[in-house]
Amino acid sequence: MREILRLLFSIFVLSEPVVAAEFPCPRRIETKQSLLKAVPHWESFPDPNAVNILRSVSFYDGNPKEMAELTPGFADSNRDPVWTFMAAREGKAVDIWQVCHYQDSKIGLAMRLPQGIGSCIVKYSKKVSPQIDSISCK
Repeated sequence: MREILRLLFSIFVLSEPVVAAEFPCPRRIETKQSLLKAVPHWESFPDPNAVNILRSVSFYDGNPKEMAELTPGFADSNRDPVWTFMAAREGKAVDIWQVCHYQDSKIGLAMRLPQGIGSCIVKYSKKVSPQIDSISCK
């Protein structure tokens, strides 16, 4: 009985609390595209609706320029993707980056996450597809 009480004490009192952190992507970005080379017989024109809306989020092991995109699992029947960073959960230093991808754009926004993040879940709207409701990491 004492061993069980010690175990419960160490779990509830000595362990660090798990705090969720939000890392929201900007919902929209403004971009500008241009042709690198003129196309014969065609004229380019700027799109007056050049606002790009957030489409998806992904996570990378290291700087996204290294192309080490991580594959998510799925948290529940809602099919919300969840990424688990096992090395971080084991207390090892990891270099996890979050990337925000935008519709009709090759431009993404990347941000290095703080050390100690062990998992992230992206919750998508059940009403508006593919709108992201939240990005929560802990």
